[in-house]
Amino acid sequence: MHDIKSSWHRFKTWNLFLILSIFTITPSTSQDIPNKALDSLYQLAYTKLGADDYYAALKTISKLQEIATEKNLDNYKADANHLLGLAYLQHYNYDKAEIHFFEAMTSNKERNDSLGQAINYANIMHLYVLAKDYDKYDAHIAQAKALDKKVNDHNRFYYYETELMRLYDLKKYDSLVYVSKQALYKIKNSPYSTNYTNKKKIESIKYRLEITYKLFLVYGLMEQNTEKDYAYKLLNTLEKVNLEAVLWYSARVFEHISKVRQYKELYHLRQNHIIKDSVLYYKNAAAQYAETAQILLKEKSAKNNKYLIHSISKDEELKRSQIAIENQAIENTLIKKIIYLFIAISIITFLFGIYFYSSSKKLNQTNRNLKKLQVDSNKFLNVVSHEIKTPLYNLQELMTKVLRERKAENQEDMGHINHSIINLRHAIDNSLQFSRFNYFALNRNVHNRPVNLVELLKKIQPYFSDILELHPCDIEIRHALKNEEFLVNETKLNIILRNILKNALEAPHVTKIIFEIEEHVITNDTSEIVFSIQDNGNGIPEKTLTDIEEKIILLPNENHHKGIRLGLILCNQILSLYDSKLSFQKTNHIHKVSFPIILQSIASDTQNHQNQFLQNTDWSRIFFNDNPIKNYEYLLLFLVEKGKKK
Repeated sequence: MHDIKSSWHRFKTWNLFLILSIFTITPSTSQDIPNKALDSLYQLAYTKLGADDYYAALKTISKLQEIATEKNLDNYKADANHLLGLAYLQHYNYDKAEIHFFEAMTSNKERNDSLGQAINYANIMHLYVLAKDYDKYDAHIAQAKALDKKVNDHNRFYYYETELMRLYDLKKYDSLVYVSKQALYKIKNSPYSTNYTNKKKIESIKYRLEITYKLFLVYGLMEQNTEKDYAYKLLNTLEKVNLEAVLWYSARVFEHISKVRQYKELYHLRQNHIIKDSVLYYKNAAAQYAETAQILLKEKSAKNNKYLIHSISKDEELKRSQIAIENQAIENTLIKKIIYLFIAISIITFLFGIYFYSSSKKLNQTNRNLKKLQVDSNKFLNVVSHEIKTPLYNLQELMTKVLRERKAENQEDMGHINHSIINLRHAIDNSLQFSRFNYFALNRNVHNRPVNLVELLKKIQPYFSDILELHPCDIEIRHALKNEEFLVNETKLNIILRNILKNALEAPHVTKIIFEIEEHVITNDTSEIVFSIQDNGNGIPEKTLTDIEEKIILLPNENHHKGIRLGLILCNQILSLYDSKLSFQKTNHIHKVSFPIILQSIASDTQNHQNQFLQNTDWSRIFFNDNPIKNYEYLLLFLVEKGKKK
């Protein structure tokens, strides 16, 4: 097996070079355009293929193909495809080889190069036999032979060879014998192609093909067990032939060699001059000699074994004692290491326990400090809310009273003062509420309570009564609610609606506002409520909408006198608790701001829901409300609920 592998490796390069020398010598036609650079690349690729430098050859062929395509030289494109087909064929990539052979043949056909077509067709037929795709072989062989007959080339002799390989593979030995004899007759009596001038090359090709035809003829005769004398005669002529140096079909070289040797053995066993009795005598004598030699070897071996066993036993006993001492020392060292490791692990565990205990203690203290800080923060916000907003309420009531009693010439100025007070209240409300979000950090604890949405809308309009006196505007409320009461955080929803309505009222040229609520029922007790405020103003600029979406607060300076966009940013921040956000729509005459939220409805004949939500309410936050009267009502509810729990 080793001889076969090394021999195949030795002759693989030679066989490939022989293939190329047969199939790639294409005579020049009148339509070929010579190019020295491309001829040099072609020769280089040819040399690389002959040396079995597969990847370097493919790289060179690709470069040749690229230049030929760029310069539109069809003859060199055909040569490149032809070389690519041969390269892939040698490495058993039959699909790619077939593609490139057909591309080369198409290019030859466009140039009316019949000889080039015939050569590529011969390669394709050989490919089909190697791939054992005999259906394609049968479909194309007639056309290939017709084209070869037209150009009178030598390819017909290769068609004999491929046909013999096909018949041998299909085990059609009758046809194999017939075609082999026909091929031998043709190659001896038919003139060879005149397209080649190298007579030595022609003779070497004819010699190789003749040897191949004889081999397949011997195969057929031996398998049929007919014409034995003629078969033995052919074997005698092939006895001194170096098949490895003759056969180019390297994949079958060793099959040919083994077959020939097998047939030669059968042939020589049938010769009369071999005396079988003498052969048996020498075989028996050799067997007796081997038996005597074996007895002597056994006796000598027994003596040697006794001496060796006695010597080895002493050495082994000494080695065993040394190994036992070494093992005991290793065991003692290992025990010491394990003890040290156990002590180290115990110390580390003890230190980790101390660290964990101290860390846990510090963490608990930090949590207590954070809770205390949260309580202090809530108390501070409640104090700030009361201390700042109470004088503002008193000042606003005073201004409202003065506006009603003062003369008309000062009424506009007083209205602007009242408007500024409302803006200040609104800004403080937004800032205090905004601070509870911990600078954009989400807090999903919404603390919903039962709220009548229609009543809430009706209470918002009087809040802006003073602004409406300065900027007269028609406000219309529309709703189609099946249930008016829903669970929602009234304070947060109030802030959203007031901010949107305030922006609409303060926009220039707004004369009409439509406040609309739509309900889309999802389940029996859950609905999607869509709040929308429409006005006939100019709307909000795109740049401002982008800043609101990205939460960019405009800090005031000497060039900006408007708001800092905190109101609408706060609206989106609150709506994120309900997984929603503001939506802005703008047409030529209508500007619309809307937002959807999913709420749970409250039936009018039940009060248990309200009590349940009051019990789960965070009372440290409920006092933060715009209306002190509401705060007082919630305080009473809180005291009642606390009394019930006790």
